[in-house]
Amino acid sequence: MEDVDDLARRTQKMKQEMQNEMRNVGRQITNLEVDGESGAGLVRMTLTANGELRALSIDKSVINPEDSALLEDLIKAAYSDTWRKAEDARLKTIGASLRNLNQISLSNSDLPFT
Repeated sequence: MEDVDDLARRTQKMKQEMQNEMRNVGRQITNLEVDGESGAGLVRMTLTANGELRALSIDKSVINPEDSALLEDLIKAAYSDTWRKAEDARLKTIGASLRNLNQISLSNSDLPFT
């Protein structure tokens, strides 16, 4: 019976470590900010790795009521640039977390289901 109790404790510990790692990666992604731009810096923005817009800067030289299409294109291009960087950052963060989860699993490799 001691073996079953020990197995249950170690399994619970591994579960808690994995849950902590997943919470940690969620916090990292929420707090991770990336910058992007378009038009050689005429439009700049900052997004979190999960897509929340934190900052937007538009150079006054591109604000023209007669030609809103230029500004719209610059904003879309800046968003695309920033979103691509956010996606890369998110994937790197998740990859690091998966490596940590693998280490947790390996440290418990004597469990019968690993």
